[in-house]
Amino acid sequence: MIVPLKWLSEYVKLPARTSDLTDKLTSVGHMLDKLKVVNGETIIDLELRGNRADMFGLIGVAREVAAITGTPLKMPKISPLPKIDKNCPLLNVQPSAVDLVTRYTAVKLSVKVGPSPKWMVDRLTAYGIPSVNNVVDVTNYVMIETSHPLHAFDYDKIKGGQLILRRAKKGEKFATVQQGTTLTLSTEDLVMADQLIVHGLNIIGGLHSKVITQTSRIILESAVYNSANCRRTGRRLKTITEGGTRHEKHQDPTGVSMSLARAVDLLKQIASARIEGQTSDYYPHPVKPKTIKFDPKEIIRLTGLQVPMSAVNIILNDLGFITRNQDIIVPTFRTDVEGSADIVEEIIRIHGYN
Repeated sequence: MIVPLKWLSEYVKLPARTSDLTDKLTSVGHMLDKLKVVNGETIIDLELRGNRADMFGLIGVAREVAAITGTPLKMPKISPLPKIDKNCPLLNVQPSAVDLVTRYTAVKLSVKVGPSPKWMVDRLTAYGIPSVNNVVDVTNYVMIETSHPLHAFDYDKIKGGQLILRRAKKGEKFATVQQGTTLTLSTEDLVMADQLIVHGLNIIGGLHSKVITQTSRIILESAVYNSANCRRTGRRLKTITEGGTRHEKHQDPTGVSMSLARAVDLLKQIASARIEGQTSDYYPHPVKPKTIKFDPKEIIRLTGLQVPMSAVNIILNDLGFITRNQDIIVPTFRTDVEGSADIVEEIIRIHGYN
């Protein structure tokens, strides 16, 4: 995960010395791979070895820093999305695709497309993504911030004004947004289409509905897909993208609405966006936070260390867990935590293996 430190500092106070920060991150499992300077800004590249989808966003990295340094996490203020339209007018998830789509949320916006402000261009450049225009840049910006990929379709290029999520037809062609490279699809691929052509895959957007200067209305979406299917599609089609890489992880479907709302707020600021209609949300099986029964004696049994319960509670609360006696409520963004041994690992890596 590439982490521009100036950008990261928007969410958490950083140690004065970069070496102190990278040493602390390494000690809790996020090893420093590279360090470089881009346009005067220090960039660190973390090697993420755990199955930590949340760490593919700067807010996830900031939460780790907050926990290991004892400083508060500063979340951006976000306005809620419009209420959900049960008729889901922007989406049509067909039966063939229900095993490939966990959640798909979309809103329709009017926008004024143009160049992005310098601060956003600078941050994307520091990360390594070139600026395209204010709408596309916001989707990339929020993806880096939250770990959730987003995509904007030119609404007026979607025949019928509705995205149809289905499996591709065998041999169906798709022109990607990347210079129109044409891919040949299989029935294992999930597509976003209209009544005529494919406009997107679960790993990349399409050429024919990309946002350009003349675009005036968009469908803005964020989703969680079957991660294994995303990986297979990307490898078979030899198409690796920032969004596709994140979709290969076990993403948190509850975070989709927050990411989408954050993008809408930014588009209101820099693209004069206005919401048209309500929110379309396909989410047939909402995820609830899991509760794990936790016996503190497991810490001693598995590690040989004694950690005071007061310290245990502070560590877990700083990481976003909720402690209620022996019940530990796991935040939905921690999709990697499944049992009490995982809880012990969280406690010990922050407490210190030494």
